[in-house]
Amino acid sequence: MMILKKIVAATLLLWVLLLVGAALIAQNAKPVEKESPSGRELRLLRQLAEVTLAGKYYDEALGHYQTLLEDKFDQPELWVGYVDAASSAKDIDDGKKKLVLRIHERIIAGGKKRQPGHTTFL
Repeated sequence: MMILKKIVAATLLLWVLLLVGAALIAQNAKPVEKESPSGRELRLLRQLAEVTLAGKYYDEALGHYQTLLEDKFDQPELWVGYVDAASSAKDIDDGKKKLVLRIHERIIAGGKKRQPGHTTFL
C-alpha cells in the first residue's frame, strides 16, 4: 500500500511539474508566424495550445489555436479547445469572435455527424 501511495504522489508531482513548465513556456511563446509552418511545427504548436489550455492560460491558448485554425480551419478536433479557451479568455478581439461564429455555423450546418462529442458544445 505504501508503494502505491509513493507512485501516486510521484505521478501527481510529475503532472504539477509539467503544468509549471507549460506555464513558463506559455509566458515566453508566441504563435508561429503565418509563413506556412511545417508539419512538425504544427504538431508542436498544437501541443503548446493544449498544454497552455490545461494550464489555464486561456488567452495564450486561444492565440495558438487561432493560428492553427487560420492555417487550416477544417480541424473539428481543435474546435473544442478553441471554444474552451475563448469561453475563459480575458480578451477576445473581432477576429477571434468571427472564428467562434464560424465554428458555430459549421457545427449547425453539419448536424450530428460534424459535432465533436464534447459537452463544450451543449
